[in-house]
Amino acid sequence: MPRSQYTGGRRQQDGRDVRDANATRGRANLNKARALVCTKDPQVKKAVNMAGYDVTTVTTGAEAVPLLRNDRWDLVATQRHVDLDIRAFLGGLSGERRRELFLLKVDDHFKTNDRFEAWHESADLVVHTYDLGGLKILIEDAREEKIEFYKSFRQTQRETPSRLGGYA
Repeated sequence: MPRSQYTGGRRQQDGRDVRDANATRGRANLNKARALVCTKDPQVKKAVNMAGYDVTTVTTGAEAVPLLRNDRWDLVATQRHVDLDIRAFLGGLSGERRRELFLLKVDDHFKTNDRFEAWHESADLVVHTYDLGGLKILIEDAREEKIEFYKSFRQTQRETPSRLGGYA
């Protein structure tokens, strides 16, 4: 195989980069949604994985914040009392970026799918640890509600004139 001009890469006869085929070795499936699980509880990691996510697990905010800053995640799962580093990072996100992020909080004190508690925790979904077995359905339902809610929000933004003139 001829050497590629791309540093460190090789090309196959058809011109494809050999690294493309090997890039999936580190992750089970690149088509799976990605989840960052920020907790020491192995049950949460297992439940999120069973819900169909490719899971990356960290135990501290110092590990989580660089991953949150540099990568896009479909779901972030934390415990109720989030590490201060993670809380500060999430609090500093722009509105649009925060709306893209699905935040799941898990704890023994939550009532599963309690919308007021989720709002109070600045999360999209709260789940009691006892209900982790049904996490896939809970996440799907909460995601659909969030999409529907923000569909109306974005439509209203487009129809409302901005202070600078014109429409958003």
